[in-house]
Amino acid sequence: MFIKATKKEMAKYTLQELIDFAEKMHAKAEAITPRLQRTTGMDKWYRNSLPVLCGEIQKRQLAAKDKGEAYPVFS
Repeated sequence: MFIKATKKEMAKYTLQELIDFAEKMHAKAEAITPRLQRTTGMDKWYRNSLPVLCGEIQKRQLAAKDKGEAYPVFS
């Protein structure tokens, strides 16, 4: 599964799926060397898409909190 950081694409997934994906990609980026990050494009994804993804997660968490609903968090 790979999630593009667009509103249309992120709308297809639940909050928990977005959190799991962000954690998985963060772990992958931390596990590889900086050179490999550059050659695979992971560094660009990490700089550009991860903040957008985390912003969407935070927006959904705040909306759930305002409604008084339970919401998942990062582990």
